[in-house]
Amino acid sequence: MKLATIGTFDGVHTGHVALLSELKHLALSLGMSPAVVTFDPTPIQVLRPEHAPKTLMTISERISAVRSVGITDIILLNFNPNLAKLSAEEFMLLLRDKYGVQALLVGYDHHFGRGARLSFEEYQGLGEQIGIKLIKARPLLAEGEPVSSSRIREALQTCRLGEANNLLGRSYSLSGQVVGGLQIGRSLGYPTANLKLDDAQLLVPADGVYAVRVQLDNCSCGSQRTSLYTGMLCIGNRPTLSEGLARTIEVHIFDFNTNLYAQHMTLFFEHYVRPNRKFASLDELQEQIQRDEQEIRAYFGEHK
Repeated sequence: MKLATIGTFDGVHTGHVALLSELKHLALSLGMSPAVVTFDPTPIQVLRPEHAPKTLMTISERISAVRSVGITDIILLNFNPNLAKLSAEEFMLLLRDKYGVQALLVGYDHHFGRGARLSFEEYQGLGEQIGIKLIKARPLLAEGEPVSSSRIREALQTCRLGEANNLLGRSYSLSGQVVGGLQIGRSLGYPTANLKLDDAQLLVPADGVYAVRVQLDNCSCGSQRTSLYTGMLCIGNRPTLSEGLARTIEVHIFDFNTNLYAQHMTLFFEHYVRPNRKFASLDELQEQIQRDEQEIRAYFGEHK
């Protein structure tokens, strides 16, 4: 018998971790095994794609993060129009009959089933009719408000990186492959690696300069297959160079001179430094980059 909870779990933030911890403890006390029901694509990506927000994690990252909390039974459902047609009762029957779910731990703001805006008590009544016990989860609050993926997205998009990382319980990260760029950074003495995201739906934080840690996977630049470095990152469309350039994610890795083209890397956002601005010349830009380097090296000197 399984006690399951249902959700998208985008970001697997501190609120999710609290829910999953409650799930494990309740399952143990009820003599059940804990399980997570999640979706790919997400319901909003199917039902209202024009309103679907950028995501904090890829589906593989979500699954890995849930497993790291200690939940190994993950029921991954393909959210499609047929699944979207199911009523709340029909969905619970699917979970009961196909996946052995006998109880549900329902998040404080979670709704499921076609057009569902049922109260917890209404879900509970439906569950009683078909032999599924429903339990209401407690929300995790931060500064009086529930922790949510939407709060984290807003914080990342408005330069409040520290708040986002606190809500996540870790540093926000982006992964991708290094691709070729304009080589302008190299001419200024700061060669950069340009990141192409693993998934175009991932949320890129607000434009600006950041202090980051850089994880290089399968890199032939040392004795270890995975190496961690520090660096400075710039997100934006490089206004000093020209108008209308594409938005890029460029990182200069400190004390590093190996060619990273086509390598896979992960960036961990540690500290927001400043917004982008247009400089009168490349010389002024270079001087500012030097100041950024000093500030970011000092930051990492204090946050090892």
